[in-house]
Amino acid sequence: MENGQELLIIHKNNDQNDCHQVQVTKTALVERVENVLKVRKINANDDSVIDVRLDNDELMAGQ
Repeated sequence: MENGQELLIIHKNNDQNDCHQVQVTKTALVERVENVLKVRKINANDDSVIDVRLDNDELMAGQ
């Protein structure tokens, strides 16, 4: 993973008026130190991240 790479962050939805339990936010990697990722701003609490995935659109554009 490189700095600036696009990521998809799957996290709990904090909007009580929305019936969806999870939210997907597209963001970019700012820094990686071992297993800790710093990303651009997302609307998530400290404990609400469920999964982090590489954005496939970003990967396909590089081919």
